[in-house]
Amino acid sequence: MDDPIDLDGVTVGYDGVRVLGNLSLRLPPRRITVLAGPNGCGKSTLLRTIRRLLEPQSGTLQLGDEDLLHLKERELARRIALLGQSPSAPVDLTVFDLVRLGRFPHQTFLRQWSAEDALQVDRALAATGVTAFRDRRLDTLSGGQRQRVWIAMVLAQDAPVICLDEPINHLDLAHQLDCLDLLRRLNREHGRTVIAVLHDINLAARYADHLVLLKDGTIHAQGSPHRLVTAATVDAVFGVESRILTDPVTGAPLCIPIRPSGRDARGPGCPAAERRTGT
Repeated sequence: MDDPIDLDGVTVGYDGVRVLGNLSLRLPPRRITVLAGPNGCGKSTLLRTIRRLLEPQSGTLQLGDEDLLHLKERELARRIALLGQSPSAPVDLTVFDLVRLGRFPHQTFLRQWSAEDALQVDRALAATGVTAFRDRRLDTLSGGQRQRVWIAMVLAQDAPVICLDEPINHLDLAHQLDCLDLLRRLNREHGRTVIAVLHDINLAARYADHLVLLKDGTIHAQGSPHRLVTAATVDAVFGVESRILTDPVTGAPLCIPIRPSGRDARGPGCPAAERRTGT
């Protein structure tokens, strides 16, 4: 699907407190968009709003010409799949049991399981490299393997848009790269639009085609990582002084944090100061 997701004037809040205020942005199709920013800036709220788990108080949300705010839930699930933070399932489920749940939006009372369902599950298992684990229980898998299985479930949903909220949370560095490389393959080889929340600005710069930086419930900037990841922007969004280099491996911007903004170079937390004072 080559349709962008458009948000226009979207405001979202909880219990009378505004979290996102009057957001307008376009998320490009068939690209990887990363939502980044400090804790509490509204990244997860924005992702959940795109999937309509949260209803905007105002504004519009479109996928091409379709009004996402008025689609029936099953129709919406066929267009946008979401993997939330730290998903859980009964540990006695097998890999196949979990991945087949992704086919639920395509089933009806009269058509519970079909050859197409079986085909999509097999494709999802193969694409995520977990076919060999098909009959294993979830509690026998490593954290990285389980994350692949959850992504396989989302992939089996066969939605053109995949949303992931901190998909590398609690994974070690090797599994983080493995997971993000998998998402890039799904994007490049299967044409899926990927929207992911990431905390690490360097991983965001490495994997994003389109970067959206949020601060205090508003969009501070959006565009390519090469344009956005600058010392001035990192200072403005994250409150951190930094140097921006070029990653010698990928060519992406590489942020080297120095200290929180405004902190004296000889103040607490500075290694040079600690050496001089003997602490």
